[in-house]
Amino acid sequence: MGSRSRRLLAASACAALFNTVTATTIDATTLAIIRTGNEIILAADSLMTLYGRRPQLTCKIRRHGDVVFATAGLVVTRDGSLEFHDVITTILRRQLPWGQQADQVEEWLREPLLRALRRMERELPKEFEAQLRRSFVLHLSLAGVTDGTATLEMREFFVDRDTDGAPRLRVKRLSCPGSCPDATEVFGIGETDEMMRLVSELPGLPLDVAGLAYQLVAKEIETHPEHVGPPVDVVRLSPGGIDWVRLKPACQT
Repeated sequence: MGSRSRRLLAASACAALFNTVTATTIDATTLAIIRTGNEIILAADSLMTLYGRRPQLTCKIRRHGDVVFATAGLVVTRDGSLEFHDVITTILRRQLPWGQQADQVEEWLREPLLRALRRMERELPKEFEAQLRRSFVLHLSLAGVTDGTATLEMREFFVDRDTDGAPRLRVKRLSCPGSCPDATEVFGIGETDEMMRLVSELPGLPLDVAGLAYQLVAKEIETHPEHVGPPVDVVRLSPGGIDWVRLKPACQT
């Protein structure tokens, strides 16, 4: 779980190459997502820290069929009774049209997330108040190829209080292409300070975009080993298919 959040949709200009660079900041995760005109690259670290437990390795990028999804934030409830990866996979099994998948996942995640937050409020009030202060709860990216175009759907969930004081969720949405104005964009989720510094210094997009995504995550691991850790998983989506550039054995299913 994270302790800081920079809003997903608050884009900032960064170098002539990338007209839009976006970062959401949360501890214990680094995701780098690069979208070009014909491919999407996702790279992630492997360290997960939940509720003060001993850090462990996890699969932050997963695949179901022809869809790849990445998550960060509250991905497992405290008691382990609900893993939100399972909710996402359940929706993807329904093989809905691309435009409906992200909306269905969003709808299905709302109530389980609210239940988890309400339980946190009852049983761990101090932890819940900390959650309210950072606001960010969960990030989800879905990537696929539709009609020969690499497409990306992002959802981020935030918590605050309703007028009656009860927890409520807000969702921010981004679709590429669609609400993404530029053909080439870089998104950073989690620990991103070093990543965004490197992006700002790039003279141009390298031919090896997957290698760049790996480098961005690796730099954050080097700089923030207490929050993010190796190995780095990297996947490329293009009209030619899905290619795991790097994938740790534990995630090979």
